[in-house]
Amino acid sequence: MRKIAAVFSLVLAVGCSASAGPEEAGAEALSGGSSSILVPVAGAEKAVAAACGAELDATYCSAASARAASASCVAKLSADTSAQCGGACVVAYSPVRASCHAGATYPTRASCDAPVADDCSFYRACLEASQPCGDQGYALDFGERLCYAFVEEHGRFTPHGQSWLRRIRTCLQTSIVPTLHEGLACGALEDAAYAAHSPCYTQKGDSICHLPIRDVASIARILGTTLVSSRGLAQIREIAAACLFEGLGILSAAPPSRAFFQGLANAAEDESTLRAFLDQTDR
Repeated sequence: MRKIAAVFSLVLAVGCSASAGPEEAGAEALSGGSSSILVPVAGAEKAVAAACGAELDATYCSAASARAASASCVAKLSADTSAQCGGACVVAYSPVRASCHAGATYPTRASCDAPVADDCSFYRACLEASQPCGDQGYALDFGERLCYAFVEEHGRFTPHGQSWLRRIRTCLQTSIVPTLHEGLACGALEDAAYAAHSPCYTQKGDSICHLPIRDVASIARILGTTLVSSRGLAQIREIAAACLFEGLGILSAAPPSRAFFQGLANAAEDESTLRAFLDQTDR
């Protein structure tokens, strides 16, 4: 199940990056490097993101400033939210960037036209701010939520997987930039965002088809089968077909076989068939 769920989930997911794990509580959990950003922990990400938009949409150039921002964020949280994440509601992550520029990641609307590498705040600070669709919309319920999930869990991935996830996330955010100026309705915005998924995931020279099995399994563990939908099933088939056509120049020592992708394509007809296929593969 994990191998396949990884493939279909990433077809649907907004591709995200990497960061400190949940066991590394608080802003002390810097992963090295000169820049750091704050990331809400899984399970409380929506409440934390809603309360701490300013702290999450910022880059910090010292551990002290990240700690201060973390404390500021925690002070804003309700007692219920704090209890939900045991008081350790944010972790600090050092993104891969050429240099550190302290302050708001997206200080102006114009700055949104150039998504910042290795960051998730684009979805709330830019996409949602430009075209509000609420907690159930693409920006917050899909893009932001999954981006933070992958950042928090970056330690589960190989260096190749981490690099791939960073590129995918940047590719997806960049592809959404034109919609910031189009005033699309929420449904049309979601259509436009989904349309960019497959091209980003199967980009020549760095395709999902080439990910090591360990990374595919980690993706599956994070996303599972929660993203199955009629749109998602169609994209699963599209990605599987792309991997079959590409010939599977896999880097892994034990790559998924051609039969694996063929089975995935055949199973992506409806949710029950796909779940049965995933369960069978997981045995």
